Amino acid sequence: MKNLSKFRIMAALLTLAWVTSCQKTDLETPAKPSRSDFDRAEYSKNIIDESVSGPYSVKNGVMHFRDLKSFDETVAKFKTLSDTEKALFVNDGGFSSYSNEFTKILVKLNNAQDKSEYEKIVSQNKDILEVNQDGMLRPRIGDRSMNDFVNREGIIYIGKVLYMFGKTEQRIAFDGEVTTLKNAEESKQLMILKLPTNVKNARNCFGFYAQREQNGNRRATASTGVATESYFNGYSGGGPTYIVQFKLRVLGYPEKKNFWGNYNNYDTDNDLTAAFTFGVFPLNSGGQSKSMAVTDDVSNHNQYSITIDRALVFGDLQTISDPNAFLNEHVYYLDDATLGPPSNTYSTRGVSIFQYGCP
Repeated sequence: MKNLSKFRIMAALLTLAWVTSCQKTDLETPAKPSRSDFDRAEYSKNIIDESVSGPYSVKNGVMHFRDLKSFDETVAKFKTLSDTEKALFVNDGGFSSYSNEFTKILVKLNNAQDKSEYEKIVSQNKDILEVNQDGMLRPRIGDRSMNDFVNREGIIYIGKVLYMFGKTEQRIAFDGEVTTLKNAEESKQLMILKLPTNVKNARNCFGFYAQREQNGNRRATASTGVATESYFNGYSGGGPTYIVQFKLRVLGYPEKKNFWGNYNNYDTDNDLTAAFTFGVFPLNSGGQSKSMAVTDDVSNHNQYSITIDRALVFGDLQTISDPNAFLNEHVYYLDDATLGPPSNTYSTRGVSIFQYGCP
């Protein structure tokens, strides 16, 4: 009996050692996610957030939209609001948008009493503020229409899916967890979209840009840029599908030089006229092309910038199962030659009117 007991103990120890060895091997060689890992039908329930009764609500300083339709409708309505109404919107229910946070920093910088205070404000806000080589102050995640709806970290909920928008990438956490969103690599719950840099223009013009200085202390900048955004939209054939948008923003910035030689944005009257064509087309045959004419003339008062936003949306007439592949297979162009007069012009109080577009 004693020998049998010893045998059982030895067998148990050997079994434990084998199990421990297997567990150690699994931890040392984790399996990397494959594209099929994103085929998760159980996340289809996250397309709609039933806890949001209206189009959106604010929870812990983050906007939660009921679904993608509610988000699109809110964005469309936001464009029609007055400057005062927009200011109320960005502070609704404890929410402070990325745009609003950036504007607060500009106000502080313009009210700085000395250079030390100015540099301290810049240093404390490097998470949201980017200083270009020529001294221009810009949002770190870039000038994009999403800045009015994401918080300071660039995050937003649409349905129960959590999104983060950055300058060079976009993240989608299907399970809605912040910890998932901030992981280093893709996983079953996280998709990381690297934003493409491929650009083709009908007139070999990378983008519209012009800058004008006057009286040595005033400057204005006008530019046109494109950002891409992707949204989880459901399932088709067992896999997830997405809406992909090419977001066009025409932007005007008035600036003035402060006591320490830095150019700061400031609030002044702005007038911005846009007249050109924007298009997206596939690199290979068989894909879908879209284009639109941009014609607008807008003005505002007591604002740090002036903008015109447009979007070309893909996915409504076709199924997009891989946003990364779709973005890499399409290019966009800007052309200011097709519409003729009026030309793209921008003016601010204190800076003369100037034109911008393809050289």
